[in-house]
Amino acid sequence: MLSGIFDLFANVLALLYSWIHSYGFAITALTIVVMMVTTPLTYKGTKSMLQMQRLQPQLKAIQARHKGDREKMNEELLKFYKANNINPVGGCLPLIIQMPVFFILFQVLRGLTRRVTNVGLQAGLVATGVVSGGSVVKADDPLNNFRPKYISQDSQLYQDLSDTNRMKSWGIDMAESASKALTHSIGHAIPYLLLIVAVLVTGVVQQRQIAGRNTSAQINPQQQMIMKLMPIFLPVFSFAMPAGLVVYFIVSNLWRVGQQAFITRKFYTGEHALGNLAVAARSALVEEEPEPEPEKTKASKSANDADEVKPTVGRNRSTMARSSKGVGGRLRELETKPPERKKPAERKPQKKGASEPAEPPKFTSRRVTPKSGDGKGKRK
Repeated sequence: MLSGIFDLFANVLALLYSWIHSYGFAITALTIVVMMVTTPLTYKGTKSMLQMQRLQPQLKAIQARHKGDREKMNEELLKFYKANNINPVGGCLPLIIQMPVFFILFQVLRGLTRRVTNVGLQAGLVATGVVSGGSVVKADDPLNNFRPKYISQDSQLYQDLSDTNRMKSWGIDMAESASKALTHSIGHAIPYLLLIVAVLVTGVVQQRQIAGRNTSAQINPQQQMIMKLMPIFLPVFSFAMPAGLVVYFIVSNLWRVGQQAFITRKFYTGEHALGNLAVAARSALVEEEPEPEPEKTKASKSANDADEVKPTVGRNRSTMARSSKGVGGRLRELETKPPERKKPAERKPQKKGASEPAEPPKFTSRRVTPKSGDGKGKRK
């Protein structure tokens, strides 16, 4: 199956080359054909994504209503998508299609610019060199001509490539990478480095177009990081890729810049445009989300709650009043209320002329004995 896809792209490139007779322009034309096929999918996917964002509050309500029943929730969501003509994966579909195109074109360029490397031919070249007494030529030596793959030998592209060992166009070799060009000289590598700079500039312009339609509060941190890294990642990746593939990156980026300008005018012009409604819905969801409480606030709140539920049996009213305020309230009260100073104990004034209190009177015990005869006691 993959071989058939490679044959299809290679034959389309061969057809375009038969009209243009330029490797660089043929790759450019092939890129435009690919982008023309994927543009309707991009437009439809963007519309579906914005529609889904505009109806995000209703989707959240469905998810909250059927939180405990996942099967029922998925059923309701599918009904909601169908009623509003929404494709949940529509926004990812253009990327899903474009990524394989990159790998396919990379493999096609490698196949068109391959040099003979099979073991049988290498053994024959070695035997020929030994018998003739000449030098041994490697089958994949850069001096060998191309042996194109995936296209018919009757095509103009096959005949032109098989007669040369360079895919020359615009003054550079489309089969050579910037990293390999640097091994020759800086001057030789300048055109390849300029292509990488063009990839960087077009990527940054496209990223700013997308970021200009969305505020930082409406994009999660992961998406922000991806948007910042993508314009840098692609040029770094292009450093080791053939120049023909770098041309594909530049042309596709330029196409997307125009595509984003059209999307901005189509979906973001006017107060009631779909894009502006989606932005307003996302902003409303961000405002409704409660901010997470700091750890200190949570700790003091839990301490207050724990203090409020303590039993009050056996405590006086002042203790109950203090506990009802909670620890936090008591601390605030102590911080704002100045500390009370204890008054010195007042001493009662003494009467004039009064001296030290007199000692209590002493009592002596007396014993009474009864008199003999009359029953009366006699004091001794």
